[in-house]
Amino acid sequence: MHIEVEWAGRAPDAKADETRWVASLPFGVDTPALGAIIGSGDPATPGFAELVDKHQSASPLFRGIRTMVAHHPDAGVRSFCRADGALTESAFLDGFAVLAERGLSFEAWVYSHQIPQVTALARRYPEVTIVLNHLGTPAGIFGPVGKNTGTQPGRRRELFVQWRDDIATLATHPNVMAKVSGLAMPILGHPVPVRGIPTPVSELLDRTAPLLHHAFDVFGAQRLIWGSNYPVDKPITSIANGAQAVIDVLADRGGSAEELDQVFRTNAQRTYGIDAELLA
Repeated sequence: MHIEVEWAGRAPDAKADETRWVASLPFGVDTPALGAIIGSGDPATPGFAELVDKHQSASPLFRGIRTMVAHHPDAGVRSFCRADGALTESAFLDGFAVLAERGLSFEAWVYSHQIPQVTALARRYPEVTIVLNHLGTPAGIFGPVGKNTGTQPGRRRELFVQWRDDIATLATHPNVMAKVSGLAMPILGHPVPVRGIPTPVSELLDRTAPLLHHAFDVFGAQRLIWGSNYPVDKPITSIANGAQAVIDVLADRGGSAEELDQVFRTNAQRTYGIDAELLA
């Protein structure tokens, strides 16, 4: 499963070129087969419908759009869009209707204070499957980042409580899936280990278990999708350790083998229309 990585030049068709290039690679020869592609695009941009046309013509595996609309009020935390309310702008909402009309999904990457915007979007377009990336990325929840985010235990506790409440509200919308990914991103405030020595699973569990437990409780195993988020998580830990932490937390909640299979395989197959025979 390929999720766009903002591999794009300045040419008008650059975003669709990523889809075309990925589809041309020899997947399935000495690697797993390619099951689906999520392309890059901003519904607020003029010509969004034409861009979607180009993605769809580039590959029959195209399933939807990912837009990085993460914006943080702390100037020391990197923002990826020009304004905090990008998901609520009229131009964005008008463009989003294209996804609804074509039965395509939407991947939302936001910071945690923007989760209510995702909730409003899910309410407005209940027919669109929305996938919340990285459980909403609560920057600074494990330690200080930027200029003044997560600098004190009390502020980190407030951040967790707000994240917990907003995630629970979002989960009431059945068209929303949550991606269990990015929980080792440095922006969360993890201590950075010595290069080449990934943070052990036990330490990841100490920090991430409250987030993962809550996500499993409000979404259920049938609405969570594991994602590698590599190499962004690489400064903190390995893919294997990150995946094991999720497995261990699911076990804490009495998760069955079937639920584990949902999180790591069948939920993605259903959400992205992946042909199960490709993975046989």
